[in-house]
Amino acid sequence: MAIWTYDQIVQAAQSVGFSANSAQTIAAIALAESGGNTQAISSPNTNGTRDYGLVQINSVHFGNGTSQAQALNPIAALSYALSLSSGGTNFTPWSTFNSGAYQKYSSSSSGGGGSSTATIADTSTLAGLGTFITSTGDSVLIFTIAITLVVVGLYFLAK
Repeated sequence: MAIWTYDQIVQAAQSVGFSANSAQTIAAIALAESGGNTQAISSPNTNGTRDYGLVQINSVHFGNGTSQAQALNPIAALSYALSLSSGGTNFTPWSTFNSGAYQKYSSSSSGGGGSSTATIADTSTLAGLGTFITSTGDSVLIFTIAITLVVVGLYFLAK
């Protein structure tokens, strides 16, 4: 189990394509939804579905571009969240956005969210990424994810 900080989530979100502002929003949502726990699994929702991972991807989306393994992989989950949020412009799929609960985790209200002393490039981070890449069949996406992983890995190795 890995717990990510606000700063780590922002950085990873930007690396998969979120703008600076939308990366801050999805980071605050992630902390409100999962507490930064990349392996979080919710109790059953009223409709019997569950929410998985850092950004709590609902199981209703499995088979529609993501899976449970991908939802539990924070990089793959953030990539899917970018798509689910229409490129970081619509965060209404998350209840903590709609209720405003995410706001207490935003940089403007919490002073930045936290330190980034832990490394995010652990084995749980990369688990399932191969499945995500092969299931998409999109060479541009594959290239983008590969470059993103290299950049994120190099950043944390340099720390």
